[in-house]
Amino acid sequence: MMMCILFIFILAIFWVQEEDNFSQIKSFETRSKNESYDRQGVVVNHSIETDEEDFHIEDVNNEYKEDKEEEDDDVFDVAQPPQKEFTCAPWIPAEKRKILMHSLLQRFTSWEDHQDGLHVKGGESYWSACIHRALVDLGFEVEMTNEQTSKLSVDGDEFQKLERGDIHRFVTDSSSGGQFAGDIWGKPDLLCKVRMMSWWPAAKRPKHEFSISPIRYDEVATTSAHFVPFFVHAALTDPPIKKMIPRNRRAIFIFDKLCGDLKHDVIRALDNAGFELYFQCQNSRLPNGLDDIAGNFTQFENLFDTPREYQEKILQKVAMVLGFGAPVDSPTALEALYNGAAFLNPEYDPPFESHEVLPRTHMHKALKNLGPPYVYNYNGNYLNTRSHITANNYKGDDFSTKEDMETMISSILEVAERAAAQPFVSYTPADYSYESVKAHVCANIIEYDPCWIPGQT
Repeated sequence: MMMCILFIFILAIFWVQEEDNFSQIKSFETRSKNESYDRQGVVVNHSIETDEEDFHIEDVNNEYKEDKEEEDDDVFDVAQPPQKEFTCAPWIPAEKRKILMHSLLQRFTSWEDHQDGLHVKGGESYWSACIHRALVDLGFEVEMTNEQTSKLSVDGDEFQKLERGDIHRFVTDSSSGGQFAGDIWGKPDLLCKVRMMSWWPAAKRPKHEFSISPIRYDEVATTSAHFVPFFVHAALTDPPIKKMIPRNRRAIFIFDKLCGDLKHDVIRALDNAGFELYFQCQNSRLPNGLDDIAGNFTQFENLFDTPREYQEKILQKVAMVLGFGAPVDSPTALEALYNGAAFLNPEYDPPFESHEVLPRTHMHKALKNLGPPYVYNYNGNYLNTRSHITANNYKGDDFSTKEDMETMISSILEVAERAAAQPFVSYTPADYSYESVKAHVCANIIEYDPCWIPGQT
């Protein structure tokens, strides 16, 4: 009897539970028909049918949002604004990220001024604009000044700013320290914060641990910390070049610092071979005696105000740029490659020395091993005999300039024909990409400390 009663009691409990589960399923089905959800599963509609007075989910959601906004307001009242994240030297706080660039030779130009043509012409100005742009993009405030100063001393404003900690680095073009007063050399704690921009290392401009150069001089560099390259400005100002630019494949720009140093025989040989010739003569003129073929030339009297003018009027018109000895290591060679023009690079065997440069094997040393279709080295030994770069090791009566002239012309014509037959769209050596330049500016101007001794804290 007791067993029957217990069995009936358990069966009743089971039946009540089943009824409750069935009611929940029906309630869910009814709710599903009357509600809609967004992709995150939040109810966005509307009302649920109940026996009670209708209520709306929006009311519940709105009340929650109001409470949440009040909580958020309380949080933002006490929170600090987020700090900017720096990829270069992130340990330097924002208020200390200040650089002074001061040109003793009056050649520094900001990135903006250089693009607007408000600058001194030349590679030094081009390079300073590159460094200025990279420093700003790396999160530094840059002050740039140009002032002719005979000597810089520890009492000067520049070094006082360093000593007070107002600036992180002092960047100058002092020819590796020639315009620094003697008292500065006795303060290594200040000198370690100085970077001296030097384009051409030479005996009169020896490398210091504080000097930087846009060219990697493997033969003379004591550390890679000296290398701070430039980049082609158009890489940031213009859309990337992805298609072949139409041009005369036999157009050649003869690139020389002084047009008066060009030789009749070279110009006539190129003209006779059917090449269209471009010249850019600053403060000089082509040699006399070329009037009969001058109608075949495109000649510009001065340097262009902006890099864009240079590429539009010359570098995107010609198929190649013939380097003719000077200026050495110029940005023009890199700009030519970027715009799809090959560079014909004179090489010297044996290397020559002069009052300006250390032993030199090529006009543009950074490109000497690049090879076709971008760079073609040619026999340029004749160029060493010219008056403004007379080579010390070529002094003597046994040097045959006529023979070397003929060898050079033959070599130029050979590589010019090869360059004309091998077009390319655009090329930038890896060292001279913008990202590479930023990395070297960060490492060798900002982070590198020539006075740090391993083991010190």
